Amino acid sequence: PILLHKDSETSIYQDLVCSVCLEIPIWNPVVSPCDHVFCRECYDEMVNCLNATTVPGAVRPAHICCPLDRKEIRSVTPMKGVLRRVWESIQVKCPYEGCAWRGTMGMYLDHASERCQAASAERKKNANANEEDDKEALAAQVMYLLTELKHMSEMCEIMAVSGEEQDRKICSLERENRKLKQQLSQLRPKKQQGGRGGEAGSRQQRRGGQQQAPPSSSPRASMPQPTVQETQASQEPTVDPYFDGNYAWTMNDLSEIVALVERNPTRKPSNVDRNKVFEAIRNLQGRWIRSGGLDPDLWIDQLEDVIDVCMSSSWFSANQNSRFEEMQDTLFDEYPI
Repeated sequence: PILLHKDSETSIYQDLVCSVCLEIPIWNPVVSPCDHVFCRECYDEMVNCLNATTVPGAVRPAHICCPLDRKEIRSVTPMKGVLRRVWESIQVKCPYEGCAWRGTMGMYLDHASERCQAASAERKKNANANEEDDKEALAAQVMYLLTELKHMSEMCEIMAVSGEEQDRKICSLERENRKLKQQLSQLRPKKQQGGRGGEAGSRQQRRGGQQQAPPSSSPRASMPQPTVQETQASQEPTVDPYFDGNYAWTMNDLSEIVALVERNPTRKPSNVDRNKVFEAIRNLQGRWIRSGGLDPDLWIDQLEDVIDVCMSSSWFSANQNSRFEEMQDTLFDEYPI
């Protein structure tokens, strides 16, 4: 409402002004312990701002302070008694255009909520405007969802086409593989016959130039013997320069274990202890299962990769490979596909 007597600075109405917005409260005025008036909405906004303060390093106060005397306000009470009667007696007029109503603040609440036709028309207008805004927002959201759906359908079509192409390539490779196997099986007998004929011809040529050496009774005499350098190189222990000797792996280090084994699949480096590697993998799987199988879609495939790589290498003993198979069976039993 609009005050009818607002020009007097010494008026008693000055004591009823809200300490935040500096206007006389219209709805639900409240009073602080230091006897200052607030709009209920202004006080609630002050409390919300205090709770939302997140300045780094700042100490948030436990309670708000009055803007006028800086005294702490722990709670407020509704305006009542003489102060309430004075507030209800303030002379006001209706702020809506076309309404000539005049009266007191106490009567204005009943007028604005039920009797004022201009206020009712304004509320309907605002409701229609809000409804139009909601319709526009809903239409924009529908258009966005339709665009996303179209994009997803296009991606699905692309994936389906690429999947069909991959299937055709796999079938073609399988046919080529079968043809190569048939050709290899047909060439094997011819190769053996040609090898024997070549050996006989070479013996006849050697007879013409020099005396034939007596045949050796050992079958190894005809096999090529490795040189001294090759023998020493094959016996020299390998060292993995990327391994630091730390076996305290976690679930995030499973790819590191796979890389360590794949770098030397047939010859274990001398600076790697296969028993410690085996125990580390066994402990990782045990801890993961005891934890309830956290995020199985992420970790179960990596655990299987580690076990497969270790079993395909020549690092571990037959007993350890058997234990690896039991670990695989445990994974399948606990988390079947």
